[in-house]
Amino acid sequence: MTEIAMLEAALKESTLEESTLEESTLEDSTVEALTPVEALATEGTNTGEGTLVDGLLAESFHQEPPKREEPWVLVKSRKGGRPKPVPKPADVKTIKFEPTIKAMDPLPLLSKEAIAGQHFYTYREYKQSREYRVLKAIIKEFVRDTFKDSASGEDPVRKAVCLGIGSFDPENGSWSVKEKAHVQLAAFLLIVEEIEKFCKKPIKCIFQEPAFEVSDIAFITSLGHEVVESPVAFDAVDSHTFLFGVHLYRDVYAHAFKNGDFPALFIGTGWDVWSDVNYRWEPEECTLDAIEIMEKTHKKFAFPEAKGKNIFYGTSIYWD
Repeated sequence: MTEIAMLEAALKESTLEESTLEESTLEDSTVEALTPVEALATEGTNTGEGTLVDGLLAESFHQEPPKREEPWVLVKSRKGGRPKPVPKPADVKTIKFEPTIKAMDPLPLLSKEAIAGQHFYTYREYKQSREYRVLKAIIKEFVRDTFKDSASGEDPVRKAVCLGIGSFDPENGSWSVKEKAHVQLAAFLLIVEEIEKFCKKPIKCIFQEPAFEVSDIAFITSLGHEVVESPVAFDAVDSHTFLFGVHLYRDVYAHAFKNGDFPALFIGTGWDVWSDVNYRWEPEECTLDAIEIMEKTHKKFAFPEAKGKNIFYGTSIYWD
């Protein structure tokens, strides 16, 4: 056999082997591709056990399909924990205007004895002060000017009117208010005492203060003085009166001078203070012409004031 024939024979033999290998591979792949049910069916057909296979197939068709697992849901946490509930607008309004402090009950009224005790210390302290020594020197000059021609006649000063001194027992218990009332009363009474030294008769003292409580009235009357309602004190002012009114309203001064008489001695807010106050409209009954005239025609002194105090700030002393 020639070499070519040998090669052709070998080629045929290899081709035959490849075709045989492909057929066997195809058969194996067919078997592997069968499902378990198909495999059972094929096996039952080949072995003649058709009844068993049919039973298995029928049972497999009545089985429930496998449950599908639900995917996990990841919940992300919020920063700060659970959010706080937002109040309704009505609740916000209630919280905003709800009072946090209950109103205090009004303080009980002081007795006239308690007020008298407080006044005793204030009176003694003021009488020993430098301010009173200066005030006393001014009053002595007033006495020399006023009483020089009254040796055989009537007293130039017969009554003293005190207006708007304030309460000795204010509702809020403020000591600054009490102090002003006590110091002003001490100054008023000390002036009266100094003038009375040159009078033939005691000077009648009249008090008018709308803010007076029952205890205030009891205290003043216990000193032997009179407390009246408005306008009794206004009507009592004449040329024989010592008029005392510190830091009063404009209309109060106007009513005190409504009679047209200049008091023998006037202590109150001076014209230098009132002239700096501008009014767009001034009622006729509130004019202070009398004080303006006294500024030009009367003697005038500034009322002595303790350093750091304003009890007599802007107060002047006038007499003819």
